[in-house]
Amino acid sequence: METTDSPDSAMEDISLGSPSRSDSGVDPVHIDHPRKLTSGEIAVEGSTDTKNNTKEESIANGVIAHTLKDKDANGNDATAAADDPTNKAQINGTSLPVPVSDSNSVPEPKANVLPALTPTTSVVESAIESKLSPSDSHLQESPSSQETDVPSISVTAPALTSVPVPSFTPNSTSVYILTTFGNIAKLVNKKNVTLHSSLKKALEKLKTGQLPEGAAMFETLRLTLKVGNVDAKILALDCLSKLFSFSLFGDTVDVPPAGAITLTSPEDPNSIVTPPPRVRLVDAAIQSITDSFQVETFDAKMELQVIRALMSAVLNEKIPAHGSSLLTAVRQLYNIFLLSLSTSNQGIAQASLTQVIASVYDRVRTSRADRSAIVSAENLPATDISEKEESAKLTLDTLATVPDDERVADGEGSEDELFVKDAFLLFRTLCKLSVKDIVDGEDMRSQAVRSKLLALHVVHSILKEHIDLFLADIELVSASGRDSTRFIDSIKQYLCLVLSKNAALAVSPVYEICLEIFWLLVSNLRSEFKNAIPVFLDEIYFPVAETKTSSPHQKRYLLSVMQRICYDPRVLIEFYLNYDCDTSMPNICERLIDYLTRLSLTRVEATLSQKQAYWDTADRSIAFYNLSQVPSQAIASVGSKHAHIDAPLPFPTDFSLKMVSIKCIVGVLQSLHSWAQKGISVDALKDRKRASTVGSHSVTPSLLESTSFIGDPLMAAMEKDDPSQFASLKQRKTMLLEGIKLFNYKPKRGLDKLISDGFTTDAPEEIAKFILATDGLDKAQLGEFLGEGDEEHIAIMHAFVNQMDFNQLRFVDAMRVFLQSFRLPGESQKIDRFMLKFAERYVLGNPTIFANADTAYILAYSVVMLNTDQHSAQVKNRMTPEEFIKNNRGIDDGKDLPREFLEEVYTEIQNNEIKLHSEQHAAMIAGSTAPTAQGFFARDTSREAYMQISKELSSKTTELFRTLGRQRTKEPSRSVFYAASHVSHVKSIFDTLWMSLLAGLTPPFKEYDDEDTTRRCLEGIKLAIKIAGMFELDYARTSFIGALVQFANLSNIEEMQPKNVEAIYVLLDIAATEGDQLKTSWELVLRSISQLERLQLIARGVDSDSIPDVSMAKLANRESIDSTRTQSSFFGSSFFGSSSTQSQQASQKHFNQNMSAQVMNLLAATQLGVDVDRIFEQSSYLSGSGIIEFVKALTAVSSEEVESSGNSSHPRMFSLQKMVDVCYYNMDRIRLEWTGLWAIMGDKFNKFGCHSNPVIVFFALDSLRQLSMRFMEIEELAHFKFQKEFLKPFEHIMINNPSVEIQEMVLECLGNMILAKSDKIRSGWKAMLVVLTTGANSSHAKIVFKTDKILTRIYDQSFDCIYDQGAFSDMIGVYVTLAMNRGFPKVGLHALNVLKKMIIQVADKKFEDEPTDEEEVSMLITETDSENKLWFPILSGLHEVIMKGVDLEIRSRALNYMFDALVDYGKHFEPSFWDSVCRQLLFPLFGVLSKHWDINQFGSDDELSVWLSTTLIQALRNMVALFTHYFEALSRMLDGFLELLISCVCQENDTIARIGRSCLQLLVVENMSRFSPAHWNQITEGYVRLFDLTTAKELFKADPLNSTYITTGADGVDIVHDIANLNLDDDSVLLEVRTQIQLQKAKDKSAIVVKCVLQLLMIESLSELLLNDEFYGVIPFLCMVQLTGLLETSFRFARDFNDDYNLRVRLFNSGVIDRLPNLLKQESSSAAVFIGIQFRLYCDTAKVEPVHRKQLIDALVPMCNDLIDRFVTFDEQSQLKNIVTWRPVVVEILQGYYELEEEDFVEFCPVIHDLALRIFDRNIQADLRLAMKGFFSRVGDLYLDRK
Repeated sequence: METTDSPDSAMEDISLGSPSRSDSGVDPVHIDHPRKLTSGEIAVEGSTDTKNNTKEESIANGVIAHTLKDKDANGNDATAAADDPTNKAQINGTSLPVPVSDSNSVPEPKANVLPALTPTTSVVESAIESKLSPSDSHLQESPSSQETDVPSISVTAPALTSVPVPSFTPNSTSVYILTTFGNIAKLVNKKNVTLHSSLKKALEKLKTGQLPEGAAMFETLRLTLKVGNVDAKILALDCLSKLFSFSLFGDTVDVPPAGAITLTSPEDPNSIVTPPPRVRLVDAAIQSITDSFQVETFDAKMELQVIRALMSAVLNEKIPAHGSSLLTAVRQLYNIFLLSLSTSNQGIAQASLTQVIASVYDRVRTSRADRSAIVSAENLPATDISEKEESAKLTLDTLATVPDDERVADGEGSEDELFVKDAFLLFRTLCKLSVKDIVDGEDMRSQAVRSKLLALHVVHSILKEHIDLFLADIELVSASGRDSTRFIDSIKQYLCLVLSKNAALAVSPVYEICLEIFWLLVSNLRSEFKNAIPVFLDEIYFPVAETKTSSPHQKRYLLSVMQRICYDPRVLIEFYLNYDCDTSMPNICERLIDYLTRLSLTRVEATLSQKQAYWDTADRSIAFYNLSQVPSQAIASVGSKHAHIDAPLPFPTDFSLKMVSIKCIVGVLQSLHSWAQKGISVDALKDRKRASTVGSHSVTPSLLESTSFIGDPLMAAMEKDDPSQFASLKQRKTMLLEGIKLFNYKPKRGLDKLISDGFTTDAPEEIAKFILATDGLDKAQLGEFLGEGDEEHIAIMHAFVNQMDFNQLRFVDAMRVFLQSFRLPGESQKIDRFMLKFAERYVLGNPTIFANADTAYILAYSVVMLNTDQHSAQVKNRMTPEEFIKNNRGIDDGKDLPREFLEEVYTEIQNNEIKLHSEQHAAMIAGSTAPTAQGFFARDTSREAYMQISKELSSKTTELFRTLGRQRTKEPSRSVFYAASHVSHVKSIFDTLWMSLLAGLTPPFKEYDDEDTTRRCLEGIKLAIKIAGMFELDYARTSFIGALVQFANLSNIEEMQPKNVEAIYVLLDIAATEGDQLKTSWELVLRSISQLERLQLIARGVDSDSIPDVSMAKLANRESIDSTRTQSSFFGSSFFGSSSTQSQQASQKHFNQNMSAQVMNLLAATQLGVDVDRIFEQSSYLSGSGIIEFVKALTAVSSEEVESSGNSSHPRMFSLQKMVDVCYYNMDRIRLEWTGLWAIMGDKFNKFGCHSNPVIVFFALDSLRQLSMRFMEIEELAHFKFQKEFLKPFEHIMINNPSVEIQEMVLECLGNMILAKSDKIRSGWKAMLVVLTTGANSSHAKIVFKTDKILTRIYDQSFDCIYDQGAFSDMIGVYVTLAMNRGFPKVGLHALNVLKKMIIQVADKKFEDEPTDEEEVSMLITETDSENKLWFPILSGLHEVIMKGVDLEIRSRALNYMFDALVDYGKHFEPSFWDSVCRQLLFPLFGVLSKHWDINQFGSDDELSVWLSTTLIQALRNMVALFTHYFEALSRMLDGFLELLISCVCQENDTIARIGRSCLQLLVVENMSRFSPAHWNQITEGYVRLFDLTTAKELFKADPLNSTYITTGADGVDIVHDIANLNLDDDSVLLEVRTQIQLQKAKDKSAIVVKCVLQLLMIESLSELLLNDEFYGVIPFLCMVQLTGLLETSFRFARDFNDDYNLRVRLFNSGVIDRLPNLLKQESSSAAVFIGIQFRLYCDTAKVEPVHRKQLIDALVPMCNDLIDRFVTFDEQSQLKNIVTWRPVVVEILQGYYELEEEDFVEFCPVIHDLALRIFDRNIQADLRLAMKGFFSRVGDLYLDRK
């Protein structure tokens, strides 16, 4: 192998690796961490089992082992043994000689001798020492501890572990070098003058006791290494190793290059020789060492010395090796490992490689610790490299072709920078070595495979062991020294190259290592590889998992890595945030879950033995390559396992995948739940900053102790992960995917949706850009859409093609690029449009190729036809090249295209079809393009197919990276990595994925019965329910609980299995622990518990047919199972049992069950009942809203149980009983929560209390009674009403359940409560009294008597308590109801008597109990409040009895009691209370009379007679008497009294009218002396209203000549209808008019008669009052005039009607009045009274002013003259009645004239004298004769006296 100084060429053909901890498999073996060995411990490399290994094999195994015990095998102290010089170092039983000092072998050093040093020799060097014979070493053995028989421990990587070596003294050093040089001089040919001269000078100086200069010693040894004598080389290498180990070169750093002219003496300044450029000593040494040995020589001893020398040179700290020298040393070590024929030398070489690599990265770490040489992320300038990478994502095209001069300069920069460059060069070289191709099917032990495995192994080890360096902000200086980039950014592209080239290989170990490297990227470096991770998943790993030709091992191992992702919450959540919420990224989480779900839903047929085989090996690692071993062992192990890699599994692969996928799904749920539970400390996130994948990384440890980000526990700069922001982003991405989906179905509609959602605009250019940049669009639909012929689609297509760049592309290549963006439609016109635009675009970019665009157009069309011709299966006769050339002849503007050009096009199309890569890729993944076996030899067609797919995946990935590299996105999300911190992200993730998770867990549970699958599925469901509950995802929670209920399978007894019982336990645990989160899902849970209770009874032997199933609640209302049941009181047992108990039924039905014995035993377990009870017991710990939801569900299930039971004598009441239990458990809740709780339960008790099944009712009542007794023990403060609300179910049941037994039971319950807890009852009195009120109204004697009994007990024992609690009015209500119960008059009379007693008690409390001190006075309520709360309820109750009582005696007593109370105690009432009494109690007594002229308001004449003779008369008189008695208090209510009396008068019933008239007159007469002017005005107004209401105006309205008729509207207002405006031609209208007129006539007829009579009564009443001297004396004059005016109005109305004879005839003829009507009596009586009063007023000079007298006489005289004139004209034969009627009026007139003043008499006498003389013409009665006598006597006296 040639030697080169190039860092890249130096590693051209090597591969190397290092041991590391295991990351392969699901369950890695625990490995102890390495540690530095102390004195007395020897770091040993070898296998763990070394009993059968030889000395060489033990060293070559390369595994470090050390003793861990403090005692050796003989019990001696290990430390002491270490100090024993007789002991030797042991490596797997082999003694290792260690150099020691021998003071007697060398002379004393001189003054100029180098000081003694104490170096440390590496473990590998110690191992090499042991390989050398004593004669080769020249060193004595040092003491070491004895190796005990303790198993060696494999550790991760050999650090710079070392064994202590005794120091060289100056004498021993000189002796050693002297001896070595002397031996060399003996071995080398003396013809080598240069070497011998150098040896001579060195020996001479050494003999003097001094050491030669370092450069001189090195030059001597370098010359020795060039000789051909192997023994001399071995001595030189050994000496060179010791010189480096003990830093004996001094400060010498630079030496002349090999072969240069050297000066052994100081240079002559006058010399004309130009000295050559010097090189670093260590570089020259490494070059010399590597040049001295060729691996092909296969000299084992020489190999060992080379390894030792290289290790000493590289690991020395004085003059460290860098750059190309370092790589050269590594190359040589690698060559020995790869090509050596000695197994032990291979192992030592591999261990050396491991130690070198460790040292390189440890130097970087050490330099960071010692010096602050690292630029922080905030201060690191953005470089061209990082900007390019982040803006263009990743570019594999540039990964493999990065020029050397763009990387780093070799040997330049500071020491710290050189350390970083070394690490970079080493990693880059390893990456490039790992991508070398290997031949398919090559032996696993071949050099190529071993090389690739070693390189990948070491890359993995570096990443894993030194991940902190990759995450640190280490700066790598570029070759120019002006720019720098982060270390991780510099190696990123090479690492991507490693995975893209190897990840899809069919070689299982390579595939495993690549997956492990990928896992390290995901777990620790995902922020740096944000854009690369989805590419690997989407383009490599998911296709590998889904393709049919991939090996089972590949699928299983990939799934094992996916399992790690699923169990890492941070990885999951950050994948979701950065990919699923980013429109530019694929949905990684969704695809992962969908893949897992598909696996779990796969139906797999596996035998029991196959399943058992899987479970036996489930916990074992499935990795063939053990990364926990050192590379040499791992690679050797792979070679031995090669035959087993492709061996068939003892179980179906799909079964294994299915089981692991279930684990993964559960792992996802565990991760989400863990994240939601624990969250992240807010303090650790205060200083979060915006960061991109260029300059940031995340190092926050996972919540589940995952490997996600190691190092600093605090997070580095990350973008804020606002949950609302990501919710919006996810929603927008969902909208985009929906739009794409719609586009793939209907492109036009899909594009419209995308435009409306704002993803693009309607501009063709923007649409074209969107189509090109958006993944997921169906190529075929896109082609059809762009090919449409309308202007809009053509514009979009042109813009689409314009986005493509065909510059400098060959024609066929341009067509391939063009046709990859869409599928060419089949329609020729569409193809034509595409080809035209393509030709235009191609010629525009390549103007010199064709003459014009027509040429490109024709050729493009021809190429399309050729492609179809050559590759279509339907074409049999394919086109030849000549035919193709002929078809394209003369297309270039009349000229032919070059024949070579057309042949090239033909050949390329023939050999490489133009087709859509996406379709080809999909078909390949689906297995449709797998190659078939050909020839005579059997071929592994599946493997060949996969190899083809692997190449396709690799090339596609590379091409994708290349394409992405050309795109520079401006979206910040592509360069920003979001680190998860918020718990709320779990909600969004779960809401997106829960349906798939549910689908993945449900079928496996039903399909498999093994314990492990059952446990995992149930665990997953349990976690999902918890997550859904945490974030209030109701639909998800309900669905998962529904699934869990299905798992329980409680409705199918015969098919129940133990796994269903396990599901029941999980369901119960969820209910007990997650109660607050269940909400509406409680109903499913409690229904299942109800069914469980049913199954437990069945398991105990109860017949299943006798226990209703709540699932059959809709089939309720069935007949009772038992046709008979015993009737007894509640406290008997007949309602809860029957002649045969359930235990007896169990013994009879035990052997008739269909449930398996195993399930029966499980269901009968005590723990199951304990868990059920725990749910209800812990309901007291539920939150306020949680208990409400719980109770709602419990009551709903209890209703279902009851309904399913129908009228059975043994109904299901399990949930009803639990309702009672829940009430007990939650009795101590705050009242606010309890109110809402009881509102639900109380309503359900209402329904149960009214159920048709008495057993249920009695159970509900007894439960209510017990609960009430318990509730009463809780003290209730004043003015609260919790007890009232609690007892309301008793009210409802009493009111709505007609059963006498039930009502009696309700009363019994109340009686018991009163007896036991009367002192505790507060607001509950009201509810109890309502119940008693219902009982008091019953028609059953038992109920009424029991009610009366309880009420009497309450009155006697608890009256004061009721009084204090404000329930006094309710108690009154009960007695009132008893009093009005018509069936029990004795009870009613007793109730009235109690009410009378109450009046006295109230009076005593109110008026007689005087307060004794100021405190009591302050506690008294105000007068008004007292009257309203005490007096008014009693009076109101009596009023109700008066109004509604049926029994006459009860009614009369009530009336008397009420008025007696008013009379006796009214003097204490406030005026306002009197107002209330009058308006609400007294006046409503006569409310029945409020409708004037309505006689039909009384049901019958008998009722009217009873009412008139008893209540009304008595009430009216009592009213007047009360008014008179309390005139001062009630005078303000005079209007009300008058209104009441007016209503009585204005009735068609003559009796009522007369009573009302007499009472009105009595009211006036009794109180007229106390009336004020205002009162007189009210009385006058009352009479005005009476006269107006009793005037028969209908006499004129009923005139048949009127064209209108009147109807009464719904509001009582009269509506006038004009007949002239109606269409009488319409029969319906005419009929309506006739009907209304008839009704009006009947109404008018009745009103006319009644009003005429009442008018006469009012005239009579007014006459009586006016004739009353006292009345006359007290009434004001103006009121008197107003009253007399009423008489005049009545007179004139009657005269007008009487004078209209025609009207009277029309009324008679029309049937309005049966006889010819007249108002003669009204006219005469009103005139008589009016004239009499007027003359009296005229004569009362004291009362009437003169001016008023003048007015009176002036109005009176004409009326009198007119009346006498009419009188004398009456015919005595025909108008005798008129004469008789008017004669008293004439008498009154004549008498009045007689009383006139003399002046007035003289003035008015002439006229009346003449009329009086005419009276003599007819018969004169005595009264008239006397009146005339008096009149004429006055005339005579007046005129005679004057004469």
